[in-house]
Amino acid sequence: MDGISGSANSIIELGIAMSQVRTQHAMSISAVKKGLDAQAQAAMSLIDTVQQVPPPPSGGGSASQSQIDVIA
Repeated sequence: MDGISGSANSIIELGIAMSQVRTQHAMSISAVKKGLDAQAQAAMSLIDTVQQVPPPPSGGGSASQSQIDVIA
């Protein structure tokens, strides 16, 4: 009977080990998803910031425009 009892224990231990691996795998995937969500949120924040900056005025030689002479 020791052989059957040992086999049953081995199967139980294998099942527990597999469950632990699945749990660790799920936690790793969850951590990666949270990281990607944080990066996406930061990117959207940057995009929103850029969209709020008004474009420089175009045309006319107004004195209020700041230009840099790159030819000098």
